[in-house]
Amino acid sequence: MPLYERLPYYFGQINGMIVHVPVTYPIYESIKYFFCFIVMFLPTLFFGMTLPLVVRLFSKDSVYCGQTIGKVFAVNTLGSVAGSLLAGFFVIPAFGLKGTFLIANTINAALGGLLLYTGNAFNRKRFKGLICLMPVVAAAGIGCFTPPWSQIAFTRGTFRGQKIYENFETFKATAASWEILYHRDGAQSTVTVIRDSQGKLSLFVNGKPDASTGIDLKTEILTGHIPLLLHREPRKVLNIGIGSGITCGSILTYPIERLDVVEISKEVIDASRLFKDHNHAFYDAPRTRIFEEDAKTFLLLAPDSYDVIVSEPSNPWMSGVANLFSREYFMDVKNHLTENGIFAQWFHTYEMSDETVEMVIRTLASVFPHVSVWHPSGEDIMMIASLEPVEPDWNLMEEKLAISEVKQDLQRVKIRDVPGFLIHEMLTSKRIRKIIPPGLINSDYFPYLEHQAPKDFFYRNLSTELAEKDERLLRPKSGTLLLSTYSGS
Repeated sequence: MPLYERLPYYFGQINGMIVHVPVTYPIYESIKYFFCFIVMFLPTLFFGMTLPLVVRLFSKDSVYCGQTIGKVFAVNTLGSVAGSLLAGFFVIPAFGLKGTFLIANTINAALGGLLLYTGNAFNRKRFKGLICLMPVVAAAGIGCFTPPWSQIAFTRGTFRGQKIYENFETFKATAASWEILYHRDGAQSTVTVIRDSQGKLSLFVNGKPDASTGIDLKTEILTGHIPLLLHREPRKVLNIGIGSGITCGSILTYPIERLDVVEISKEVIDASRLFKDHNHAFYDAPRTRIFEEDAKTFLLLAPDSYDVIVSEPSNPWMSGVANLFSREYFMDVKNHLTENGIFAQWFHTYEMSDETVEMVIRTLASVFPHVSVWHPSGEDIMMIASLEPVEPDWNLMEEKLAISEVKQDLQRVKIRDVPGFLIHEMLTSKRIRKIIPPGLINSDYFPYLEHQAPKDFFYRNLSTELAEKDERLLRPKSGTLLLSTYSGS
């Protein structure tokens, strides 16, 4: 337990020493495997020793040996099911990672002491009782006297940077100006909200910033406005992924009937309330319904159809996210769109190769006949997909921009008229069909993105100079295709 909070720091130190080129990628993956191994090895080893010991203690009578072993395995199975349910849904949300480890360690130490006491390892009762209590005292003592884990350590995202720190204290001090407003461990992720020295808020999920009121603000706002302005008469809207909730707030500035929001993490739902000054407190609006559910499960089970569906998951190199860019996922979305419905899919060109960006657009275009690409801000892109052609209606958009709530919301990103909005279109549907070549399709059955995105992320700092020295290391700069096309249009 004293070592656990330092693992992100140690990983960051080693990551900072590695040159991020293709030949070192297997080494990087091996280091990640090693860190997982050292966390899981000892618990796995000792948990594995417990079951044979229990069987040995309770199967002394050879006549009833089979019956006894059956009972032991039955209880073990029930315990495994109950333990996973309790840990994921109750213990981790209530006590956090450190508290869960402390509870688990103490219970297992107590069970170990009980097994030693029950067995014949020691003869003297007094000595036997003392020896059997030692594991319990040791486990509880280590847990209780370990200082509180640094919340900064689990928020810094050392997998993303390549900075080497002098020591662990220096590592924590680099974020001394951060004010932590929220920090919770959940079954799905560890979620943190911080306020920096400039007063801007940021939402971190497993150490990776997923939303903010700073650099991400324009993308968050336009992710809601682009599809709502393009659709002629949106009534029912589905937003997948809450983040800061700013997109949800922007959607509610339009006179829609209902907004359904799907988010897998309860902690993210709770954290979005801290952005109430920026997301119009969407969670309190009577038109809003929030579903704590996995997006693919929701789409499989939900009976409703929507005029607009907005999908804004995290980056595909984060665990469990790449399947929200698969052909099957896009098919499920298509099945929940009305005849003239619009699907808005967020993606990014930073830390991605051109081939990967092309593959995602190609996958979407394999499901929807009409796909255009918009450029909300920075290196973010927004793909607008539909079954019917989307023709911007100038007069209708002017009417929508005249709505006071819409007008005020867009003024935050300095958009005041229709030309100021339409200038964000990067590539039309016809242009997409011309420049995106045939190639791989990302699928649940062939998850190319899940394997390629982490590689692109690893190669993000590959310098041109180094690549020129060795053609084997040569890779395209990330995100150049679409942005260069946009710049030259």
